[in-house]
Amino acid sequence: MPRLPAQIAAPQVAIQASSWHDLQALTPVTIPIADPVPEGRMPGPVRIGISRRGEVLHLLPLLALIYSFLLFPPEVHFYVFGINLPVYRLLSILLSWYPAWGFASRRLRFDIADGLILLASVWMAVSFMHVYGSGTGFVRASGNIVDFAFPYFIARAGLRTPGDVRTLFLLLVPGLMLAGIEMMVESLARQFIVRPAFTGIFGHMPAYDNGDVAGDLHIRKEFRLGGLLRAFGPFSHPILGGVVLTSTLLVYLKGGIRGWPRFAGLAAASMGFFALSSASVIAILASAGIYVADFALSWFRRIGWWIAILFVLLAAFAVEFGSKGGLINILIRMTIDPQTGYYRKLIWQYGLQSIANHPVFGIGYAEYDRPLYLVPSASVDAHFLAEGIRHGVIVPASLMAAIVITMVRLGIAIGQGRGTDRDTLFAFNCALFVLALSSMTVTYFGEARIWFMAMIGIGASMAQLRLVRMPDRAAAVPNRPGAHSPAR
Repeated sequence: MPRLPAQIAAPQVAIQASSWHDLQALTPVTIPIADPVPEGRMPGPVRIGISRRGEVLHLLPLLALIYSFLLFPPEVHFYVFGINLPVYRLLSILLSWYPAWGFASRRLRFDIADGLILLASVWMAVSFMHVYGSGTGFVRASGNIVDFAFPYFIARAGLRTPGDVRTLFLLLVPGLMLAGIEMMVESLARQFIVRPAFTGIFGHMPAYDNGDVAGDLHIRKEFRLGGLLRAFGPFSHPILGGVVLTSTLLVYLKGGIRGWPRFAGLAAASMGFFALSSASVIAILASAGIYVADFALSWFRRIGWWIAILFVLLAAFAVEFGSKGGLINILIRMTIDPQTGYYRKLIWQYGLQSIANHPVFGIGYAEYDRPLYLVPSASVDAHFLAEGIRHGVIVPASLMAAIVITMVRLGIAIGQGRGTDRDTLFAFNCALFVLALSSMTVTYFGEARIWFMAMIGIGASMAQLRLVRMPDRAAAVPNRPGAHSPAR
């Protein structure tokens, strides 16, 4: 009988936390086997405890980066050469050696998404140097580049298999739970707790106006839904905290994490509601809708997600062109505060006009042209739109292309897989979609930008995987009782 190849698909790689016995995950992915498998035998189940140092070390850089903003609010910051360095930005710089080493050692394979992120990063510097001059422009762009590219590549270097995704979100449960509880307590108590406590130690965070420091930042209270406070928790803004938490909902709902860590993760994700923002509500509703749709599609095998997506797009076009107000106006009326929805529509109108007027280099931190009596604030509540106004078309186009390519390739891998790994990649791809959808109503900065780019980086790594289904073991092992002898 011929020997089995040295690189095979592990039949059942179970990743079990040494202290969290509820987590059981099957990982049928292509992995290298160092020692040849004896002739006539198949490898048995491989049980890996995540307490083993070698199985967790590659996750530590990304874990440290994420925990840096779950534990420490932006008041904890440092200034180096005129650059504001919150804890997460400082860690991004210190951990940049990790992806650099991965590419230099050829452990990481360069991908088209990597090239798009690098292109966007370079153009951030080019556009700011054009607007502000070489020296000032580079300094101003450096913080943007660190928050944009560094988390992406740290995530790219850290995660290798769907099992790594499950382990990462398992280990994130305590941090997400803490942040969620902080937001819930602040909202119900109608009092900020976390950021004022750190302000008393580290002082106020600087406020910025057109990219320049303009005094100290003082967070203000805002009440909604019968007197609930829009909670900050450890985040820079309630909306950002809400999106970070609610974007994990599908990962814990359908990502292969089981037992009490799953329920704790779901509770933490649901606490993002206390941001009291339309973005959080949209994320929760979209996650619930996707979960129900995937359950329904499991009963109709011939109708896959590609057909379902096509149907949704056709329905959206029908509503847009067949209804009186159009799809956008209908969605605006469904938000928590419809008035802010119409305000965002005006932002899009005049923001796109600014991009059309300055398509190559953008206008930096300058205010875009608009009627001040309609749009008095220069704030742009749309991530891709804000990037386009600031840097021109190249940056948002490259970022959007990287996301679309990653999600499509993940979708292809999902269609080829089965079992827990399929569920993990499906849930993660949907979480990435929820983040991209929410970015239409919020501009990611600070910790939310770190989270967004890290999620894209994880997706780019997972998109390189090829799921392989193992043949039936009984058919593959001829000397096993009840097995059929293979044809010779």
